[in-house]
Amino acid sequence: GGLVFCALGDAATGHRLGSAACSGLGGAANQIEPQFIFSTFIAHYREHARKSIDRLETAFRNAMDRGNYQYGEFTVMGIVPFRLYAGADLRETQAVMTHACDLLRRKAAGHSLILFDHAAEAAALLAGNDWRAVEGMLAAELETARDYPKIGNLVSFCLIGMMLANVFGRPDLAVEQMALGRSMLTKRMGTFTAKSYAFHEALLRLSLLDRPDLAAADRKAHTKAVKGLLAQLKAWAKFAPMNHTHRIHLVEAELARQDRRTTEAADLYSRAVAVAVEQGFVNDAA
Repeated sequence: GGLVFCALGDAATGHRLGSAACSGLGGAANQIEPQFIFSTFIAHYREHARKSIDRLETAFRNAMDRGNYQYGEFTVMGIVPFRLYAGADLRETQAVMTHACDLLRRKAAGHSLILFDHAAEAAALLAGNDWRAVEGMLAAELETARDYPKIGNLVSFCLIGMMLANVFGRPDLAVEQMALGRSMLTKRMGTFTAKSYAFHEALLRLSLLDRPDLAAADRKAHTKAVKGLLAQLKAWAKFAPMNHTHRIHLVEAELARQDRRTTEAADLYSRAVAVAVEQGFVNDAA
């Protein structure tokens, strides 16, 4: 019920039903699946995204204790994006992910855990600065996407790949990751990953507008897409302004810069940084 109401735009009712489903179960060990679903698909509609991190890490520990390795893997895949996109400390995140992956490796030996290797690589890359390692992860991700096209969790790694490729000055690979992730995004609609994807796709498209050789038709297409993504962010901000307001200001600032509205752009940049710092999204503030 919580998922349905959130999908229909009634986030308040969806959040209330999701909370009731989790609190109505006896014992933490019985809450692995509902806590995962609530934290991944519902809670961020009404709460700060960082609140889901503790729930998912608790669900992971319970899954490992009960031998539920499939949900152990699922919760690892949830911890990665929430820690990364919600501004958690990168070195702490690397330590958490390394520990989780080591535990999964020891306890789930012999089990088929398709996304496990990607989680381990993501943990190694979070605090690193090795472009060759990044390229290796992206190549492995593309191969897995071809072999397992129905795995929606790969969207998280497409987003990480898009962000890293852009940071390392490889817009060609960033665009490739953007296209791959968008082709699988319907499998992760409703997640905070999907909302973060919209934000980072908008920033990537805006960065492409700085290319002097960009064709007029491509420039128009990118601008139109950014405005559509901005409208999505504004719709989500109505329910959870703490998660999206600073992102809206940043995208609007970049649009103002493209239009040479320098005074307005400077004001929007300042507002974006101030709100991001206030809400703890230090990665976006940077």
